[in-house]
Amino acid sequence: MNNPQNDINVVKDFVKDFVKEIPQEISRELSERQLVILGLIASDSTISAKAISKKVSEKLSHKISEKNTVTERTIQNDIAQLKKLGILRRKGGRKNGEWEIVKGKEC
Repeated sequence: MNNPQNDINVVKDFVKDFVKEIPQEISRELSERQLVILGLIASDSTISAKAISKKVSEKLSHKISEKNTVTERTIQNDIAQLKKLGILRRKGGRKNGEWEIVKGKEC
């Protein structure tokens, strides 16, 4: 079984490194939720929007006392924004594809 604390640490490490690698004007546009999404994708490039929604809800609820859920549609909107910014690409098909995070000057 996946250790949630380990997932959180992977996301934190990824976010810290990733923000250094992208242009500042882009990093300012990213929400905390979008950074968590990128961290989750970095740890599993085949993750679905539904699974991201569940994990983001878990991660963000650690920061606040009440349980907040993030809908799959919200995640899809965030992913669309990340794709528009040139940070995220989809390689392959809907079922067998995977996410690719674009870093550095490629953004």
